[in-house]
Amino acid sequence: MNRKKPSIFVVVPPALAGGDRCDDPELLTAVTTLAEALKRCGPADAIADAGASMLLRGLGTAAAVVGADGTIAWSDDRFDALPTSVQEACCIKVADRGSPRIRFELEDRLWELHVAPLEGNGIGILLVDATTAGERIHRRAAIDASGLSLLRLDRRAIAELSVADRLRQLEAAIREAVHANLDFDHFEIRLLSPDSNRLDLVISESLSPMRIGEVLYAEETGNGISGWVAATGRPYLCLDVRTDPLYREGLDEACTSLTIPLKVNERVIGVFNIECDTLGVLDEVDLEMAIRFGEYVASVLHLLDLLVVERITTSEQTGRRLAESMETPLNDLEALAAALDSSGHDQRAAELRATMDNIRKGIEQCASGPRSVIDAEQELRTLEADEMLIGRTVAIVEDEPRIRDEVTRILGQLGCRVASFPGGQAFFNQLNRGLEPDLVISDIRLGDASGYEVLTAARDANADVPVLLMTGFGYDPNHTIVRASAEGVQGVLLKPFRVGQLVDAVRGALGVKV
Repeated sequence: MNRKKPSIFVVVPPALAGGDRCDDPELLTAVTTLAEALKRCGPADAIADAGASMLLRGLGTAAAVVGADGTIAWSDDRFDALPTSVQEACCIKVADRGSPRIRFELEDRLWELHVAPLEGNGIGILLVDATTAGERIHRRAAIDASGLSLLRLDRRAIAELSVADRLRQLEAAIREAVHANLDFDHFEIRLLSPDSNRLDLVISESLSPMRIGEVLYAEETGNGISGWVAATGRPYLCLDVRTDPLYREGLDEACTSLTIPLKVNERVIGVFNIECDTLGVLDEVDLEMAIRFGEYVASVLHLLDLLVVERITTSEQTGRRLAESMETPLNDLEALAAALDSSGHDQRAAELRATMDNIRKGIEQCASGPRSVIDAEQELRTLEADEMLIGRTVAIVEDEPRIRDEVTRILGQLGCRVASFPGGQAFFNQLNRGLEPDLVISDIRLGDASGYEVLTAARDANADVPVLLMTGFGYDPNHTIVRASAEGVQGVLLKPFRVGQLVDAVRGALGVKV
């Protein structure tokens, strides 16, 4: 491509005009005003001062002037360094242009041309390498597609599948989306417990677990970056964890991290934390993408929570309506029992009242939610000690006294030695004092710990100890079922469960033939 090398006019103060301070005086001519430069330039020449040259380089990858005949009349050194195919594509695209901005892909790059007509029938072009911007657009689109797929939770799925299965599917989808679209290998999601302000671990991928009993709270100090982010609601990009005063150990050999708040209607419900073992890997673009994906994660977790709460509320409303509808017939039965008393049929009256008490207990359990073992009284009358269970030590970790007492009575009647604990910390303390249970049964959500922490502590003390978990409606706010299933939990009891289900689960966990 033959082209004319233009003269370059530099506007300088009048005192310097005409001075010989140029390395190549044949190419550089000093003038005092831009108007004078315009008079002296030809149609193929370029006029630039130092500021304009810097601005041009800052705006684009390369610049050129295309003449009326479609050839390049002038170009800067960056344009000259581009492959010939890119230069020729620029001329073709300019000739066929229908817009002042043109995008095309070539040489595995995304290019963007900005075109403007010049006096003298020339066309000025500014070429920008838009590959990075294009990749960002593609990443945003991929994140949006993954996020929308997460939100495709339907009510039928919640109703027909156990919540444990649905949570397992949701966690798998989140892991896949994080790996595929964010390219993060080490991350965790924590949800904020509204009762305790604690950040409970929900999903963890390749991060070192916290020690049993160690917790994070949504507070600006003393709780790491996650606590700060949850308390302030602001994201945090940590370029070097070794010098950051907020950082608390997560990934072994971590170097950088970023943490974003998970929000629903500006209310923080948790945090999304990513860590990397290489300096300089995470940047503002990663932070932007994490924030975008975090919006979907927060929405789907909140939606799942609402659906499960709706299911629980519907059951409780049904129980209350049942209680109201049974009030009249129960009063009639009470009158019948009084008549039996007066006619000398005391035994029949007592039996009738016992039946009425069982009905009232059942209605109460329905109205208050599934917080107890059902049919306990009837089944306890038929339970006998099992010689294969006599002397076996079972630890019960449950913060609801009714369930703890009922499970203790049932297992005691089977011949087990039962150690019951109202919370995780009491159980941890006894483990440290030498407690060696043959089986651990724990509720998934305790006031001071999670079922997963109970599982981990029990396995730390004895790697082979079997563990059973309990939960109401299969509701698992900390995804304990998902995480514990991966580590070999022996089973999950969904409250309310029957005595026979509990007995079968205990026998199965202890290897006793059912």
